[in-house]
Amino acid sequence: MRIQKRSSGVLAPLFSLPGTLDIGSLGRYAETFLNFLQTAKQSWFQTLPVSPADGSGSPYAGRSAFAGEILYLDLEELYEEDLVPESTERCRTRASRSENAFPLYGSNSTKVNYKKARQRRKPFWQEAYTRYSKGLGGERYRRIEEQFRAKNAFWLDDYALFEAAAETFDTYDWSQWPTEIRRRDPEALEAFAKEHADQIEQTKFLQLVFDVQWREFRNECAAREVRIIGDVPIYVGIESADVWAAPELFMATRDGHIVREGGTASDGYREDGQHWGMPTYRWSRHIETDFLWWRNRIKKTLERFDMLRLDHFIGFYNYYSFPSKTPEPDDDALWAEEQAAAARYAIHPDDVYEEGWVPGPQERFFDAIFAESPKDAFVVEDLGVMNKGVADLRDHYELPGMRVLQFSLESLKVDPRSGFLANPVREWPELSVGYTETHDAAPILGWLDNARRFGGRQMKKLDFSAIREILRRYRGRHDPPAPQRNPRPLKTLLSRVADGLRLSRPPKSVVRRSPDLPQSVAILHAPALRAVADSNSLLVVFPIQDALGLSNDAQINYPGAKKGCWRWRLPLNTFFSEDAEFLAHIAEETGRAPSRIKTRSLSRKSIKEKSGPTALFDEYYTEEDNPKPDE
Repeated sequence: MRIQKRSSGVLAPLFSLPGTLDIGSLGRYAETFLNFLQTAKQSWFQTLPVSPADGSGSPYAGRSAFAGEILYLDLEELYEEDLVPESTERCRTRASRSENAFPLYGSNSTKVNYKKARQRRKPFWQEAYTRYSKGLGGERYRRIEEQFRAKNAFWLDDYALFEAAAETFDTYDWSQWPTEIRRRDPEALEAFAKEHADQIEQTKFLQLVFDVQWREFRNECAAREVRIIGDVPIYVGIESADVWAAPELFMATRDGHIVREGGTASDGYREDGQHWGMPTYRWSRHIETDFLWWRNRIKKTLERFDMLRLDHFIGFYNYYSFPSKTPEPDDDALWAEEQAAAARYAIHPDDVYEEGWVPGPQERFFDAIFAESPKDAFVVEDLGVMNKGVADLRDHYELPGMRVLQFSLESLKVDPRSGFLANPVREWPELSVGYTETHDAAPILGWLDNARRFGGRQMKKLDFSAIREILRRYRGRHDPPAPQRNPRPLKTLLSRVADGLRLSRPPKSVVRRSPDLPQSVAILHAPALRAVADSNSLLVVFPIQDALGLSNDAQINYPGAKKGCWRWRLPLNTFFSEDAEFLAHIAEETGRAPSRIKTRSLSRKSIKEKSGPTALFDEYYTEEDNPKPDE
């Protein structure tokens, strides 16, 4: 297991970071966040997937399993590289960068706006590519361009072609493209590529920039002894380059029709199950190719992260799917063929599979993955419909699963020996990663307030008085109350109602302020974090909302909702020293603080001043793209 000692970290989506218009990004404000992590004595930074998001902003239904989201690009670096010079009309500012007047920087928006973010940044991307193609500026990119293209050709060519087609036909829904492009006729694709060569080359250039900037960011994290945990969604969106380029690997047709849709059966979020809008895999075809697509995906993702969270681990043992909402004549035959194949390739065909669940690739998949990638670089999201087969698969490879405080507190029991409430957190295994909550749920303080307000009624499992009794055992003498810093009106989803009543969305007319938390809830902020930190789990991670003591108006995702998700942002000047000191105190008293804190930084500026502009790339591609942390 890569986690060799007790440690802790913070989960924060890149799009939620403050400091730029419309969406968070890499650059100076990402480094400010790293400063916060260092002061808070946190050793890990976990983020959500960084692949290009779908039309609703979901990073879990991306347009590519390999590409990076260019909305995260740091435009200041393009300025530094003389690719968007101040002299051009488009980029002229009233003052220099040192006076904090660079376009889009030094101001903040309260919600992520993907459409506006793309519109504002597009002129900068076009200007940068135009100058780069003319040989002006961008030497740090030019130096490794040939290596980057050669190493990533297996996905880059198709992705660049896909983006060019989407722009040309004004939709990512490739089922609406002309037949010869939709079905990838070789002659038509060749003619299209020649006609749109400039668009294709610009996409490749921007992916090169993302790759360079991400490596710089990862080097910055490593210099501060902060490791990064990434996220691998189990599926990709139907409107993706992956499904368009190889529909035979998915339960989809060459015309962009979903044959079987991924999701889950009835759960606590949706009684009719969760429909994810993404095709499931034709695992039989992946087995025939020895999981080549997946092996490439994992290796590419490990170039960016120190550890990976495998989303919906349950789906690798058995998976649930729904028939198409618009069935076609051949759907039933294709699904029957895949079910028959699943019965043949299942490692454990005699296991009991619940109705509607089909065997996944099981050990075949992980044997192929771990033959090339270290298994100690993985954490598995083993939440949901767990059965013995899923648990056995996880334990067979000694993979750490997830433990979540909210879930552990849902069903409290009395210890028959002592007569007191048993503490479920004490039962968390060492081989696990502990969380206060997940990105699909309300922040811990909002959840506790929901339990106080709705427990025993709409939320029948929850007994707030019992939960409070458990958490009070973790109170410290000098614990601060939870801050209430974000009482803005909620104009999209009223997360208190949505989470408390398990609705996918509240009435559209509801607009009100999130009320202040009562003292009985606010006082449980520190105990909730300490309960997780004090657990047996070697690694614990605090979502940034919980680290800062935010409430329901800071929820990121609402499972099952079509709109209003993936838009929450931190306000400017949000990383306060008292919050960092509080987290540092929790880390110290629970034995999770690092033994030393590195203050030296490998920022771009210091590298340029001390070592020249190419120092970071002297050994850009090495045999080990995912170096191990220091012992």
